[in-house]
Amino acid sequence: MRVEEDTPVSFPLQCRQCTEPLCVFSCPSGAMSRGPDGIITVDRDRCQGCWTCLLVCPFGAVTRGDGFAVKCDLCPSRDIPSCVEHCPNEAIKVEEVED
Repeated sequence: MRVEEDTPVSFPLQCRQCTEPLCVFSCPSGAMSRGPDGIITVDRDRCQGCWTCLLVCPFGAVTRGDGFAVKCDLCPSRDIPSCVEHCPNEAIKVEEVED
């Protein structure tokens, strides 16, 4: 996640874990995938750096890393995602929504 700032307005820009993720559908190498837990991740070893995922994400949530795509993975090693825990206004929340 990153924060877009244009004084006086700022907003968090994070992956929305789409039900029909265009980033996953368009990835030619299969580096983008949805795990059994429903979270969309990037396999950095498989990513070819074609940036198709950047182009198709309707939220602009995928960015360039050092040769691979980067996006929010909801901090799997943490109980609470870092952005939620550290948001000074408590404006960021994680909610499970059923279709």
